[in-house]
Amino acid sequence: MSFSPRSRKRFTTALAAVTSFVWLSLTAAAQQAGGEAEERAPLGLRAGAATLFPWVELRQGYDDNFNASASNPQAGNVSEIEAGLRWQSDWSRHRMSGELRGEVAALDGDFGDAQGDTEMRGEARIDISSRTSALVSAGYLFDFDGDTRDQTYVAAGALRHAFNRLSLALRAGVEVKDYSDNRGAASSIAETDVADYRQDSLGLRAAYEISPLSEAFAEAGVNRRDYRQRVDVNGYLRGSKGYWGKLGMTRSNGSKLRGELALAYNRQDPDDARLNNAEGIGIDAALAWRVGALTELRLSARSGIGETTLAGASGYREQMGRIELSHELGRRAVLDGYLSYRRDDYVGVALAEDTLEAGIGFDYFLSRASTLTADYRHLRFASSQPGADYNANRFTVGLRLER
Repeated sequence: MSFSPRSRKRFTTALAAVTSFVWLSLTAAAQQAGGEAEERAPLGLRAGAATLFPWVELRQGYDDNFNASASNPQAGNVSEIEAGLRWQSDWSRHRMSGELRGEVAALDGDFGDAQGDTEMRGEARIDISSRTSALVSAGYLFDFDGDTRDQTYVAAGALRHAFNRLSLALRAGVEVKDYSDNRGAASSIAETDVADYRQDSLGLRAAYEISPLSEAFAEAGVNRRDYRQRVDVNGYLRGSKGYWGKLGMTRSNGSKLRGELALAYNRQDPDDARLNNAEGIGIDAALAWRVGALTELRLSARSGIGETTLAGASGYREQMGRIELSHELGRRAVLDGYLSYRRDDYVGVALAEDTLEAGIGFDYFLSRASTLTADYRHLRFASSQPGADYNANRFTVGLRLER
């Protein structure tokens, strides 16, 4: 599908405007040194002992494979609406924060067949004493795409106590996956062959302060996964018990370098004796590095064992990584880019899936309350299953309003 004359004129005008803003921002960056991110930050709304940060963003663009299909890609004009509300307490002791957000995207104005998600999450830290604290959190994710409706519920708690330089944290969590029965439009086996299940987990983390800036830690835990339907359509008994462990370092050097890096081991032993144990070693990370006054680099990674009801497969080893780069072009403009990669390697069957995503975005701050945006995203999915590969590209321009 190609652009209509009206769409081409709209995008030409928008692109010219964005190009002008980029040029003005580059000129401003050459005239003044140093970023002023705090001057762009929203002020929020006071509500008692908390501050609320509402926002909404409207985007318009073009997508050449809206339905992420290998055989019948749908292309056309795409409309996106995203809105949310963050809140954070201003207490001198304890802390509470959370977020409610939602996003919907439609092709050629058809919101009856839209895709998107809604997310709610919140957490609270209770300082029982100077050495002891408790952390509780909960979350909900609703993901939809055409007739597909998937839900995830998460609840977790942790109790931490410090013994001089040594600290111990006991953690427990519950996660429930409630998948839609109709997944005919899904693009990968990992999406189509799933069933509802619940995971209960318990872990212990020990950390030792090497210096005021760094800690070494070790973490270990167990989990139990139970399916709502114990025997799947292929006659396999589903469910497993798992073990995991981590060894790593945390670092906090003011605004220069902060975060943690760990080597992780994960294993799931299926209840069905015909299925192989799924295990793997991976990297877990969450790092932020302030390269200079204008540039920040962020790195995140996660590993684990995923669930599937694919015949003969006991699960899949997953490793995900993401690199983000943010650079200030001046007081009013920011350029962002990211690159992410994910690999799902199935255990028991000859199947592997790779997902590569890259994007670049530009924000021009008209004021604290309004921002012009432009972004481009590329998605590439590759599978050892014949005929499942596809690519997708999306370009949008928009306006974000926040308080």
